[in-house]
Amino acid sequence: MLRNIFSYIFIGFFLILNILSTPLFASSDDDDMPTLAPIRITTSTTPPLVQEEADDNTPANALIVAPPPMILHNSCAGFSMLHPHIQMILLHPEPGVLMEAHRPENTILVPYVSPTLLERTLLDNTHSLPALFVGNTIDNEEDQEPSISNHPINARMPFKLGFEFQEGNGLCEWALKDFNIQKKPLFQFISAATGALLWHVVIDTNDIEFVTIPFTDIELLTEALETIKKSLLFLQKTLEAEGATTFEKWGAFIQETVGHLIFVDQFDLVKDKNITKPLKDEWHMGFNPQFTIQHPLEYTIPLYFSLFGFKDHTLIMPFVESLPFHDTFLKACESGDFSALSKTKEAWKEKLSGLAFLHAFTMARMTPAEGTKDDDLSDAQFLKETLEGIENFYQADAKMNLTIMSRRPFSSMLQKIYDKQGRKGPAYTAFFIEAVMKRNDQFSNFCNIPRLFCKANYADQYFDEETGQVKPLLPLLAHLNEKFIDENSLVLIKLLKKGVISTAMIRNLSMDKMPEEFRELIYSPEAYVWRVIDSVENPKERYELEDDTFNIIKKETVHDLLSPPEFLDKDDSMGNFKEEAEEYIDESYGEAIVEIRGASRIGPWFLEKVGLEDSVEGDFLTIPSAILVHARKLFEFLDNFGRMQHYMDNIWAGMTHSIYKY
Repeated sequence: MLRNIFSYIFIGFFLILNILSTPLFASSDDDDMPTLAPIRITTSTTPPLVQEEADDNTPANALIVAPPPMILHNSCAGFSMLHPHIQMILLHPEPGVLMEAHRPENTILVPYVSPTLLERTLLDNTHSLPALFVGNTIDNEEDQEPSISNHPINARMPFKLGFEFQEGNGLCEWALKDFNIQKKPLFQFISAATGALLWHVVIDTNDIEFVTIPFTDIELLTEALETIKKSLLFLQKTLEAEGATTFEKWGAFIQETVGHLIFVDQFDLVKDKNITKPLKDEWHMGFNPQFTIQHPLEYTIPLYFSLFGFKDHTLIMPFVESLPFHDTFLKACESGDFSALSKTKEAWKEKLSGLAFLHAFTMARMTPAEGTKDDDLSDAQFLKETLEGIENFYQADAKMNLTIMSRRPFSSMLQKIYDKQGRKGPAYTAFFIEAVMKRNDQFSNFCNIPRLFCKANYADQYFDEETGQVKPLLPLLAHLNEKFIDENSLVLIKLLKKGVISTAMIRNLSMDKMPEEFRELIYSPEAYVWRVIDSVENPKERYELEDDTFNIIKKETVHDLLSPPEFLDKDDSMGNFKEEAEEYIDESYGEAIVEIRGASRIGPWFLEKVGLEDSVEGDFLTIPSAILVHARKLFEFLDNFGRMQHYMDNIWAGMTHSIYKY
């Protein structure tokens, strides 16, 4: 109780300190810069008074805002930090009344339009709003390294945002028996306005899924989601009236009434296949949504804390457990060391911290939780969990517990940091060990990642390449330990008939199937986890399972050992974005490509900030009729992320609450 009371007192104190310690105008080391005078504000709405205020005697370092003054706190402070060489901003609904003779040096004169556009205008003097005059700006601004507190605003969206909408009613039950059609584009929708590809349809397990391009333009996003809604609405009405339709009929309707489609080769495999109404008295279309963001690594920590809010411990605890310098922050809180707090917050804005956070989060979510029963971490229990995943969710791979998942190898992101910054500062392995393993007790001791990660439980399912059918693997039984077979024979037979091989099985292969160094690894947890961490900086070799002999072999690799995890198919989506070169990788949008798999569970803080009702919690992007509203809100939030200082203050305060509470 006392700890909670202290937490709330501290958060308030921390916010006050943050506000007081943030200068309205950034300081400069340039000796030629004048000392800044106090801000002058006029709330006048009439041109004569503004003209009278902005006369020849107005100092060049004054600031006159008209109207309204309430925008001053949120906007002008941010502008001054970005553009300390511009000393004055004159805002008015009719800027033409301020003639050249009345305009002091180093001013920006723009019309007052709206708080949103005003915010952007103040933060970016190159924004495409009417501007009568632009004063001196920072030299070589485009060469500056962007950061959360100093992010130059462009006319474009700073991130890329793409969506996956998986309709969850199992409308294509027959597809479960044909792996060759899984996740392959069937037809593509083309924009009527630009001719650009907007989205395509795939089959995922037994569901229809819409996959969009990554957007940087809200109008294209709007067109894409409107056409997805229309296409799905027709399908729903058809199924309600007729019970079933075919892909060919559905595609023809979209082509005739919604917009232009391109049918790819794989469409011939499904065009005559049925899309069937579920066998339920009551049903409705609904999505299992995901979205993917490309962003700079320095945004990682505040971005995902803000998206998932600060209250739901099931969502926030994994973030806290993965946070670099967690213990340093707590110690600074308890001792009232605000200098250390400020330094920790600055450290969280570094690219290396963002990368370590994503890496640690992935490891933590792959690690089995240590329960109260002796058999919670037994291979027998792991086999049961794998069978449950395959039977209930049609998957049992390593990403099942990930609410966020990197679609780009950690090693690739690190290389991009090195390419851009050089090998300055600590090497990654040393940084991770110091910042996460030594300075986050939740990661190292409470979750016990160093000891338990070697028991990560995941599986791969094998299919016949020609037929697309499940490939039974019962011959593997002959190469497993006898005791392991005796204790788990029924579950093993079920899994192997389904073509499933899990890490629990691999750990129990007979010794003649394992290289000596692999045998040593599985009995040395610390060596196992160190190898995974070091592979980000030094990718060398990985273990694979030969299909025909079931021998564990070693192969060279150019990526880290979680991209994808060892023994998974190289095409697994974890840490592996096959289309990245074509769609996402424009390095100006950042190093990270992260899939938000828990999209429907976006948190209450985000919903409140973007103006969505509390009732949306748990249903974000899931209801077809609402996806456009939700997606536009998300786009606008990301479009302004890092630019709205008051939002960033809120996020740091929320993080403080979460870290101290959990």
